[in-house]
Amino acid sequence: MLEVTTVTAPADIEQFEYLIWKHVDEQHLALEVRGRLSENGLRCGLLGPQTPTEINRLFQEASREIQGDVGATPAANPETPTAASADGPSRKRLQNRAGRRGIILLGGRSGDLSVLVNEQGRIGGRTFKEAHCVFSVRSFPQGNGRVRVEVTPEIEYGKPQNQYVGRNGRIEFQIGRRRQIYDDLTCIATLAPGQMLLFSTTPQPKGLGQNMFTRETSSGPRKRFCIIRLVQTQYDDLFAKERITSPIATSME
Repeated sequence: MLEVTTVTAPADIEQFEYLIWKHVDEQHLALEVRGRLSENGLRCGLLGPQTPTEINRLFQEASREIQGDVGATPAANPETPTAASADGPSRKRLQNRAGRRGIILLGGRSGDLSVLVNEQGRIGGRTFKEAHCVFSVRSFPQGNGRVRVEVTPEIEYGKPQNQYVGRNGRIEFQIGRRRQIYDDLTCIATLAPGQMLLFSTTPQPKGLGQNMFTRETSSGPRKRFCIIRLVQTQYDDLFAKERITSPIATSME
């Protein structure tokens, strides 16, 4: 079970960003991955169960604005996008089956998107019609209560069309939109319950990150943050029979 919270940063963004990111572990990603993310305007960090005051403030403001009881929010079907509000904060729960693709629909720019992407130093551009930005999320339980979470930026675009998808050795028929998948920007982290991944754009928004995490408002562009928290996992092999060994005993005969 993953909890996805999206919030808009306050007006004092520079000081706010400094206070947040100094508490976030960005070293959990390989250096080359961090470099590729930065080149494309993306930033990702790991947070422990104890969250800094600045992020707690984001949660509190989001809770005041979100209607209803968050704890009563039904778990989303992993095949159905978990939507982030286009303007205000949102908090949803995503029941992500092992290895299955879950979708987080981000509240960034949508419509016709013109995206610049840096691939190994080469900058290329492309325009997507009727597009929106999403995160594709896959979870892999590791035992002892921990889960490996893989988060990949994607752009879904165009009108829904018939597709044939290979799954578990068979071909399945689906209706869906075309996808641009940025596999080289996948962020992988192993989380314990309560730990979080924090996503946003770089201090100077650019490229894919600008499209995913900025929103035009009456007061100008505002940055947004996406926080993915591991709530719980049903798989824990700590006391599985195959892990329990017979005690060593010395014969007295």
